[in-house]
Amino acid sequence: MMSPLSEGIPPQFVCNAVDFDVKTQQTSIVRTLCRDEAGSVISTELVLMATISLIGILAGLTAVRDAMVSELSDLSGAVQDSNQSFSYTGITGADAATVGSNFGDALDIIDSNDDTVGQADNCITFDSLPVPEILDPIVFNANFEEDIDFDEAVRRFGRGPSAFLFRDNDIGGWQTTATDGLIEIWEAGFGGVESQSGGFHAEINANRKAQLFQEFEVLAGDVVFYSIWHRGRAGVDTADILIGPVGSQVFQQQIETGNQAWANYTGSYVVPDGVDTLRIGFESVSTATGNQSVGNFIDNLQVQISR
Repeated sequence: MMSPLSEGIPPQFVCNAVDFDVKTQQTSIVRTLCRDEAGSVISTELVLMATISLIGILAGLTAVRDAMVSELSDLSGAVQDSNQSFSYTGITGADAATVGSNFGDALDIIDSNDDTVGQADNCITFDSLPVPEILDPIVFNANFEEDIDFDEAVRRFGRGPSAFLFRDNDIGGWQTTATDGLIEIWEAGFGGVESQSGGFHAEINANRKAQLFQEFEVLAGDVVFYSIWHRGRAGVDTADILIGPVGSQVFQQQIETGNQAWANYTGSYVVPDGVDTLRIGFESVSTATGNQSVGNFIDNLQVQISR
């Protein structure tokens, strides 16, 4: 099957253009390097194509790029001899990628002596390592509107739209390190702030500085991809994203956003040995008001694992 990257290349130079879905592929990628049947100097491309899925968007394509570059590097080392040289041509079409679109990597293989004794003028096929399994998104209550009993609210502000204070055991999926155990949830439109997704969003701190977090089971070696939406309240607010084993999270990323629109932040984390439970948390660093309990909205947390 021809891919967009292979268009315009002479057919005899295109031996394999592999399309695979990053999210659902379960078999090995078989890639073939070809030599021109005429012998002499040739230049051909090994083309890898990926269909962008949620995990590609979450990772900002970075992890997908890195995986493909690594695959190409391993392959070039496997086939290189004194007559061959390799050049990496980079990513094509990734900048404008959306879910369902394609992008690819290509590696130029240049053979300066195709008539070496004992070297056949044909194709060589290599099987790569299996593509990692991509698990379904694992966050529960990403939008702060599932498994919530509003009759259990400790306090309500406004008469619709409203903001609420809940004990963290009354909100599915989410917990807080706050000593009073309270989480603040805003209904879309309260204070003039629309939610990024659904009808509710959260403020990182309710009454005092704390961490708002979720925990989930993992295996050592898992690559965890995350996506979170952030917004300031009275102006520019700043928060930290922390990920790691419970009790020893590490700083992952600082996010800073004004109060005119939601902004999306993504990243990834590799689970170290000996870890089976991971925590992703959000902590306020500063707010436009100077009051840590006033600002730093978050919404629509997505987490996905490559295993």
